[in-house]
Amino acid sequence: MKIITAVLALLALGACADPQSRYNPTDAQIYIRDMLGPRLQVTVAPIYCYSTLADPDCYAAPVPGWEHRLIAQYGPRAY
Repeated sequence: MKIITAVLALLALGACADPQSRYNPTDAQIYIRDMLGPRLQVTVAPIYCYSTLADPDCYAAPVPGWEHRLIAQYGPRAY
């Protein structure tokens, strides 16, 4: 009975050491990652959306004088 318990304990602990885990990349994965270089960086143009009587209007640049109507923005702070 002790042998069976010991074998089950070793199997349970062995499952924790996954050599193919994404947290422990293989040598081939490290080589490919280093060969491809840094990840692709996607840049998005800034957008500024203002409330109107109908649907919101969005522009690529801030609109002077509409600071109080700004409802959403993506990019550098306009005001």
